[in-house]
Amino acid sequence: MEINNKEVGFRIKSIRQKNGKTTKEFGSLIDGASDSLVSRWERGVNLPNTKRLKLIAELGNVSVNELLYGDRKAYIAQLVN
Repeated sequence: MEINNKEVGFRIKSIRQKNGKTTKEFGSLIDGASDSLVSRWERGVNLPNTKRLKLIAELGNVSVNELLYGDRKAYIAQLVN
């Protein structure tokens, strides 16, 4: 199953916004990532590394799988299609 970078980016941005952080503030919480790197994640240009994915998932109170593939319903729907 493929990871949709733009969807992951949307989820990352949602987590950042729910935490009330700017890209710079959010990046400092995520292993010192720069605001431009956070912006690239949010736009789906690239994905965070494994360590940073875990940190983002923790901040969002979701699993890494949910961060990468969406909620359980979305994940199952992708498997079926």
